[in-house]
Amino acid sequence: MQTKDLDFWSQVIFCDEKTFRSSDHGRVRVWRRDNTRYEPRNICTETRSGHVTCNVFGGISMHGVGDVVNIEGRFTAEKYVDLLDNFLLPSLRDRHFPAHPGPIIFVQDRSPIPMARVVRQWFAGRD
Repeated sequence: MQTKDLDFWSQVIFCDEKTFRSSDHGRVRVWRRDNTRYEPRNICTETRSGHVTCNVFGGISMHGVGDVVNIEGRFTAEKYVDLLDNFLLPSLRDRHFPAHPGPIIFVQDRSPIPMARVVRQWFAGRD
C-alpha cells in the first residue's frame, strides 16, 4: 500500500448517506426443530405501521466533520446532485477548504445513486 503525506490527505473529503430505521429491517433467523415451522413459538410477527425512517448525508475530512443534512422523501440521483450543489459545495468552501488553492479529492461509495449518469455528469462539469 502506498503511503500518502499530509498534503494529500488535506485535499480529501469522504461523504456518504445513511438510512436509519426505527424497526428491524431484513431477514429474521429462527432456529427450530424439523417439522415445527408453523408452531406459534417459531413464528415472528412483524408490524409495518408506525416505523420511522430517516435518511441523512454528511462528510468528514482532515479539517473536521461537516454538517449532517436530513434527506426528505426518497433519495434519488437528482436529490444527490441537489445536495452536492446546495449543501456540500458551500460547506467545502466555508468550513473544510476555505483557503485551499488546489483540487479537492471527493471520495464516495459505488452505490447506484452516486454512480448514476446525472451525478457523473455533475462531477465531469467541475473538473
